[in-house]
Amino acid sequence: VTAGQTPPGFLSVHGKSTAGRRQKPASRGPGTPDIIFPRMLRWSIMLNAYTFKLVHKPGAQLGNADALSRFSRNASQVYIPNPPEVLFIEELPSPPLTVNDVAQLTMRDPQLGRVLNWDRQLIQDTQLAASNEEQKFEPNEAVYIRTYETGPPWVPAIISKPTGPVSYEATTQDGKPAKRHADLIQKRSPENSPNGNVASPPSPVQAEKATTPQPDPSVPSRPKRIRNRPAYLKDYVC
Repeated sequence: VTAGQTPPGFLSVHGKSTAGRRQKPASRGPGTPDIIFPRMLRWSIMLNAYTFKLVHKPGAQLGNADALSRFSRNASQVYIPNPPEVLFIEELPSPPLTVNDVAQLTMRDPQLGRVLNWDRQLIQDTQLAASNEEQKFEPNEAVYIRTYETGPPWVPAIISKPTGPVSYEATTQDGKPAKRHADLIQKRSPENSPNGNVASPPSPVQAEKATTPQPDPSVPSRPKRIRNRPAYLKDYVC
């Protein structure tokens, strides 16, 4: 077919059609594309060195089709590694991950971090519930209460009545009522004393040691300061 001529048409119902060309094709088919995967490019370069004819056959009849496949075949035998290979991480002199690394990665992970926070919150709630159950007192029970007055921080007292879920009213030895939270109350027993800082009747020897000499107000504790007026105020008369 040359320029200006109408290309011939072929019409076939069920037979074969053949079209002749004046020019001989330069290749057996379409050439190698400009953009192609490296593996396909290597196969194309290797196959272009041979004269071959493509024959389509079912995959079950191709024994060497796996060489052109991107997927590996399933082995008929299952390889069971030995215990040293299974526990190979124990044989490393320095493992790639340590316990601290796993803990940090767990905290950074969005899913595992939420599970870890939930577990910590559950532990705190359990401990808080256990502590609340322990801090329960009955009326007329001997306890120690925290005081903020001058003297020992803990003084003996008797529980008068509860004033709330976790608060009580106690009466000290001198008859003063005091309301305290359960965290500021400890049970009193002969072997239970909060750090030994408990009020007790002072002995005469302790009373003598407790008395300290009062400073004489006539003796100044530091030298008197000499004040000089500024020079620009010397001409000012009060």
